[in-house]
Amino acid sequence: MKKNVKMKKISKMERKRLALLSAQKFEAAERVLRFSKMRFKRFSDIIIALYEGADLSDYFSDVRISRVFQSYQMAENSGCPSKEMLRDSFLYLNGNSRLMKGDEQILAVFNMVSFHHDWIRNVNEWKPVSKVTQEQVKELAEFLFCRYPMPEFLYKAFLNNQHSMFMEWFIRLGRGESMRDFQNLPLILTRRAAHFFLKAPAKFSIPEALRWSQARGHGSTVQLAERIAYSWLSVKPKGKEDFWDSFISLLARDKEFDHNHTGELIDYVREQKRLNTGYSLKGRTVQSLFRQSDHWHRHLSVDKIDRFWDPSGIEGLQIRKKQELVLLEELHSQRELMEEGRTMKHCVASYSFYCAAGRSTIFSMRKYVDGLLVEKLATIEINLSQRKIVQAKAKMNKPISDEAKNYLTIWAGKEELLMGPYL
Repeated sequence: MKKNVKMKKISKMERKRLALLSAQKFEAAERVLRFSKMRFKRFSDIIIALYEGADLSDYFSDVRISRVFQSYQMAENSGCPSKEMLRDSFLYLNGNSRLMKGDEQILAVFNMVSFHHDWIRNVNEWKPVSKVTQEQVKELAEFLFCRYPMPEFLYKAFLNNQHSMFMEWFIRLGRGESMRDFQNLPLILTRRAAHFFLKAPAKFSIPEALRWSQARGHGSTVQLAERIAYSWLSVKPKGKEDFWDSFISLLARDKEFDHNHTGELIDYVREQKRLNTGYSLKGRTVQSLFRQSDHWHRHLSVDKIDRFWDPSGIEGLQIRKKQELVLLEELHSQRELMEEGRTMKHCVASYSFYCAAGRSTIFSMRKYVDGLLVEKLATIEINLSQRKIVQAKAKMNKPISDEAKNYLTIWAGKEELLMGPYL
């Protein structure tokens, strides 16, 4: 009897909860209906309404609306561009191009309008040639800023607002200025390297193009330059550039160096530099560095104090095939990295400093059969600021299998992670 009474009380509370939920859903549906059928017929109406201060926060699930709102907010806070200029540009491009069709393109428009003082032509005179949205971004940037052809990778400068320096480079190079005259370069570029920068492949990000051109300027092969471009050196914090320039030069001069070991050597040298700021390359050869690196990878010693760090927020992955279960699991402590390194016979334990500092996170790809761990397929490093998989290694730093690469591709798509090409 008591059991029935208890069930009745729970049922009543549940009915109230469901009724409230139903009312909330109905109210949300009513708001969406009013929005879609009564207030706005065209996206231009939304651009104007947001300009006039309308509260459309209920509809920010549409990323275009959210991005236009954020653009107006940034314009109000900085005063450049003015809200009026931003509104007029949005309206013109909405009616004459595809550049208001997506979040990334709207951000690119905002960035270009922010540099309106550098325009050499008026945006209202531009007519797109291509019907492809991404090509229209390039066409508009070229129309507004350029007197000379620009490398394709440099148009990426306008696709985020974290690197205004890259946008300034685009504008100055488009006017015909020499990169050698720039005062804010984050690394050392010789005259020859500056020439290579303008010829860097379109597949690179701007930091990767910088490293590639630096290596090519030192005479490296294309293969080595690509390895350097896709390495930690393209995402590392600023500083110690004299040291790293000499390191790249050292690798470039050794024509017998196996570029497949570039990542291992960089791992070794960066850890030596972290542990000893006075660490120097003077008197060292690539062969001696490689011997020391090989010894370090095989006999890695780490601090006895265990470090812990918070989860990155990137979810793992589970793939089940009959009795097999493949898991991608994030490692959250130095002890876990040490165990991973011992099993896989590589230097992942040295990454505890970078994980604790929030620069990287490490995942382990493991295969279980009937609940028992039978194989570790890969150890994976993600650069958190770029959400990019920068390394994936099998045992003894060997390339991962096609099976592991397939799982990695599925996971990257699910978590919206970028993937480096040398995995």
